[in-house]
Amino acid sequence: MDKMGLRKLYKERTGKLTAEEKEKQSQTLVKVLASFLAEKRGAWAIFSPLHDEPQLLDLLRACTHLQWCFPLIKGEGQPLEFYEVESIDKMVKSSWGVLEPNPVTDRRVLDSSIQGCLVPGIAFDHCGVRLGRGAGYYDRSLQKLNALKVGVTFDSGLAENLIKENHDQIMNIVVSPNQWIEVVSKEIRKEVSNGN
Repeated sequence: MDKMGLRKLYKERTGKLTAEEKEKQSQTLVKVLASFLAEKRGAWAIFSPLHDEPQLLDLLRACTHLQWCFPLIKGEGQPLEFYEVESIDKMVKSSWGVLEPNPVTDRRVLDSSIQGCLVPGIAFDHCGVRLGRGAGYYDRSLQKLNALKVGVTFDSGLAENLIKENHDQIMNIVVSPNQWIEVVSKEIRKEVSNGN
């Protein structure tokens, strides 16, 4: 199956999740990631989710010790720029339907200062390969960041084997509500959810 077919397959899988299931899985992800990030420092990139991506914005309140920044699409073929936003309420909706920083009022965060990046994707496999939406924004951006790459997905977005092309950036860690995958060691830990 080619990438287009894989995108369709995993979009359909995630599309079967109810709003309640997405919310529950998102809350589990926030708890797991907040614990992981408790000892981290510096600037971390987070994303404003599309309807089929985990909602992680509660991390901004859970991890106030970090400097959070959001991606901005500058133009086709260009890497993302990252900005620390004054208020989520002042973010603007992009053509993708996602909230973005306002480059006029928000402060640009230098790529060199970003310590880690929470990365959305349609699917991720156990080797850290990410299936994106096809525009290449994250691949171009992650290539120039010296940051920990953490792929975040619903359980429906975990794949066995995805197609990797030369430009595809490999995640260091892949996290779903029920799995934490350390890609370097190929270690898969089961996360036990207490249902809260």
